[in-house]
Amino acid sequence: MSNIGPEFSLSRDAYAARSKSLNRQGKGSRKLLPQLTDDQIDDLYQKQILGCHTPNALLNTM
Repeated sequence: MSNIGPEFSLSRDAYAARSKSLNRQGKGSRKLLPQLTDDQIDDLYQKQILGCHTPNALLNTM
């Protein structure tokens, strides 16, 4: 972060403090997504929710 000028140090400090505060409240970090079983994933492919059948299915797979 030394590439950024010193005029932004107050903003960086405020951002870091707010980020820490939100993390302590459980709001700042990403929640883990539920893990799917292999059977559930196979069902999604069979129902064409995942795969390359449609543009939406392809996006869901990504």
